[in-house]
Amino acid sequence: MNLKKTFSAFWTLSGSMLEYYDYMLFTYMMPSFGPILLPFEDKSKSLLFGYALLFAASILRPVGAWFMGYVGDVVGRKQGLMISILCISIASLGMGLVPSYQTIGIFSVYIVFMLRILQAMSAGGDLNGSAIFLIEHLGKRPGFASGIAWASTVLGMILASFANYIAVQYEPNGWRYAFIIGASIGFVGMIMRTHIVEGEGFKKKPKIDCSPKSIYPYLSVIGMGAGIGGMYYYTMVFCFNYIRHLHDWNINLALWQTFCFAIYAASIVLSGWLSDYFNLNKIMKFFAFAIIAFAFPCFMFMKCNYMLFSIIMVILLGMFVGPSHNLTFSLFPPRYRYRSISVCYGIGTSIIGGATLYVCTKFISTSFPAIWLISCALMGYLGIIFAEKSPKIEYID
Repeated sequence: MNLKKTFSAFWTLSGSMLEYYDYMLFTYMMPSFGPILLPFEDKSKSLLFGYALLFAASILRPVGAWFMGYVGDVVGRKQGLMISILCISIASLGMGLVPSYQTIGIFSVYIVFMLRILQAMSAGGDLNGSAIFLIEHLGKRPGFASGIAWASTVLGMILASFANYIAVQYEPNGWRYAFIIGASIGFVGMIMRTHIVEGEGFKKKPKIDCSPKSIYPYLSVIGMGAGIGGMYYYTMVFCFNYIRHLHDWNINLALWQTFCFAIYAASIVLSGWLSDYFNLNKIMKFFAFAIIAFAFPCFMFMKCNYMLFSIIMVILLGMFVGPSHNLTFSLFPPRYRYRSISVCYGIGTSIIGGATLYVCTKFISTSFPAIWLISCALMGYLGIIFAEKSPKIEYID
């Protein structure tokens, strides 16, 4: 890769990292800002109400995915990625400045809801768009590029988790500083993205330059979005809230959560790298079944040894997720790839992923969360099956 391509890849990944820092900060900080911005002083009630807001806001994620995907396909990947990071930076700045519920009443809820909608819409445009951009630059190593793209978002989540660890020591307003700092860095990332260049993969000409007529590519991406979205929110967010429910939240648990994110990132990169040398579909199928097999034992015994069983789920999820961008990338021609993948993935993850925290928290005292995880793994598995049934795209040499 020449210097311009290296620069483009670096700032695309850095922008994704910053964007997902802002996006996930909202989820992690919910226990801190919920009692201040939402109409419940009781933390458990404010948390459940906040998760309901998350679910409602995520429904509009495909709208942002379509808009930014359309810009990315028609105007250029760079423009779509610039819009996404600008929107989420504005939303994060707003979160840091929104007045409390005691100050402006119900309007604080409306403002938080609108800001989360803006975050969800921008995330819908960046997650797949940055991966597409990177794979188009690293065409010879698509699996590794997929893993690196996922890992960049996970690094943002690690930063958000670490920011949460720092912010809780400066309550009641530590969470505001975290949002404002994230927004400020996001604006810098947007400026740097103005200098990135398009990859060669964007310029490839298919023999038939139109969106696929088969329904299978679209079902595949929806299944991937639903499966990964649900499994991620279950494993990386709900499980740690469940641990918090079982134990008093302390610095050691916060650091453990951050460590698990690092293991998740390493697992993702390893799996993506392996998929360049071994059959991608077989790798993902194997780990989908492994997640199904461990769902009940890990949930049931989490209270006994949360370190062991949380790390098992984190590794299994990372190994499934790693090559997934490569799987969906090949289903669509360049001029329809960004919007098709972003919208379909957004539909799956907004419905299933968006509902995961609310549903699993609502039924936390039952075994239903494990059943939910199994259902999400099956959706991911179906995504692989539909990808295998999808027509292959041929390109002009």
